[in-house]
Amino acid sequence: MPNEPKRLPLLDLTRWFAALAVVIFHYFYMVSDVRNDYPYAQCFIKYAYLAVQLFFIISGFVIFMSVDNKKGPFVFLTSRFIRLYPAYIISVFLTFAFVYLIPISYPFDFNDFLVI
Repeated sequence: MPNEPKRLPLLDLTRWFAALAVVIFHYFYMVSDVRNDYPYAQCFIKYAYLAVQLFFIISGFVIFMSVDNKKGPFVFLTSRFIRLYPAYIISVFLTFAFVYLIPISYPFDFNDFLVI
């Protein structure tokens, strides 16, 4: 089919690993003292910010590829919202549960969630 979206599996895999690196960084940053608990992870944590940049670069490219089809911006935005918003809501609730059930290494207040 000519309008079928093209998938680039290697790009998807790279984006997945970049997202995983961000999750791992947040775990080490919020839950533990990396220097004392996981000294071998320091080199990973030192460069983990690059995973965010890589994720955004790849995501921008993938979004452009999906917008490039001829369906129009309204259909694109609607389908994007329907696909992403439920996952966003679930992740917000999981974050609330994670922060309040697992002890973290620095003081945390409910106001910190206003960023979300």
